[in-house]
Amino acid sequence: MTEKEDKQISLMKQAAGIAKRAQIHGIALSDARVRRRVGDLPDSIRLTYGFRDKYSFEPESKELSVLVQFMLGASPSDVPDENADACFRLEAAFSLRYEMSGDEPCDDDQLKAFARMNGIYNAWPYWREYVQSTVSRMGLAPVTVPLLTGQAIERMIRDQEASSEESVEESNSESR
Repeated sequence: MTEKEDKQISLMKQAAGIAKRAQIHGIALSDARVRRRVGDLPDSIRLTYGFRDKYSFEPESKELSVLVQFMLGASPSDVPDENADACFRLEAAFSLRYEMSGDEPCDDDQLKAFARMNGIYNAWPYWREYVQSTVSRMGLAPVTVPLLTGQAIERMIRDQEASSEESVEESNSESR
């Protein structure tokens, strides 16, 4: 098994070490942006999703703070990605606060895995509601963000990491 495969398989296992000790103490919308193209939208649109996350841990207070930023973009489905003008774009960031129990130290890899897996999972229902209500307020047809599973989160994280690696490789080759 390669190191990359081992990392992919163990993300949920790493998070589980912290999950046994964590209690969520708050979720709040901390930032939001909406952009909509003026005029009628095309009959058929392509949706793209994205996310970013970061975390910090305070060992003395045993408090883990996670910030998860979600993005949803819509563009005409009959236009190639590189030429697509966004029909609308939503972004929202949610702050999550967890408290750890017990006296055992928190491993950084476990904290990172927990922050990514549980941060996304716990904020996802809030993101779904935000998209549903905001799109409705924009006078658009409803958009239902799909339900989320642990495997889907791992896939999203792998896809994000792969695209980040591709971006780094592209910028490295452009600078030569």
